[in-house]
Amino acid sequence: MITVKNIHSCIFALLLWEEPIDIAKLQTSVSGLEAKLSHVAALLSWATGAVVLGLVIEYWDDAINAIKALTGCVVHRRLDEWRTLERHIKTAVIGGVFITLGVGAELWYEHQAATLEADLETDNGKLVAFLNGKASNAEKEAGGANERAATLEGANQAQQGALATLSKEASDAKAAQQKVEVQLAAANRSVAEANLLADQERVKELALEDFMSSRVIGESTRGTQTSFDSLKPFSWAKARIDFPEGDAEAKRLAKGIEINLKMAGWQITPAVPTEAGYFDGVSLVTRFVNSRSRSAAEAVAHFLGGCSIDAFVMAVALPDLDDETVLVHVGLKPMPNENDHLKEMAGGFTRWTKSPIDLPCR
Repeated sequence: MITVKNIHSCIFALLLWEEPIDIAKLQTSVSGLEAKLSHVAALLSWATGAVVLGLVIEYWDDAINAIKALTGCVVHRRLDEWRTLERHIKTAVIGGVFITLGVGAELWYEHQAATLEADLETDNGKLVAFLNGKASNAEKEAGGANERAATLEGANQAQQGALATLSKEASDAKAAQQKVEVQLAAANRSVAEANLLADQERVKELALEDFMSSRVIGESTRGTQTSFDSLKPFSWAKARIDFPEGDAEAKRLAKGIEINLKMAGWQITPAVPTEAGYFDGVSLVTRFVNSRSRSAAEAVAHFLGGCSIDAFVMAVALPDLDDETVLVHVGLKPMPNENDHLKEMAGGFTRWTKSPIDLPCR
């Protein structure tokens, strides 16, 4: 990861790498000047030592002797003492020469030392100025790097904010999608429930249409077979047919039963209206449960069942029924769902059934 510290390090390295030869020259020059200054300082010390030595040589014995000669001249008033004093003064002149030379050398080397020191200060100033310039440029570059880093950080934060916004929008979109899916599932359930209700209503409508339609018995044939062949074995049987007065649908069904029984060879009393009460559907009544006509009544019930007509067989001890007669009461058409079970009744039973023959009745 790029940090401000790394950027500063890179800038300093680049700045020092730009002009390494000038810095080396300055450092070499400074080292040389320092060495020369040390040498001059040593020579200056020697010159000063020469001055001191000259002073000692000049003024030690001669000073003592000059003092003694001067004392002799003044105190004893002796002329030879003046010559001695002159000799000592000459010796002092020689010492003065040494002193003059030593002092002159000292002045010369001091001048050289001052010059070298000035050059050293100049070079040091250049080096310091150069380093200060580099440091200033480095600070400027560091400031620029800091600004760029701050800009990059701001851009990074902006990108992070944009990413957070996009993540939130994606989360909101997903939540909205899930909400839509829930609503869609609820709508699908509603549609399914509506379809179920529609199917149920359709079933009711079909049942109502079936209830409103007339019960019809037609004649069907297949080669030499007919739909009423199952009734022919009972051609010995007799049948009396009636229907509720004023019910046209029951009357048409009674006529259909009459026609099919006649074609099967039964002895038929023509269908007549009556005001007597009836069970819904077709009631096939025999006198006794074990009457001979019982099997014939059951055959009729099967035949009608094959035509999707509700019929049941029952035994009622009517005085006007003989053992071979079946009383056929054609009642009202049953309401839907009234023929889905077996009803036990006094003196007999009710059976909703299908015809065992393969031929349809219509």
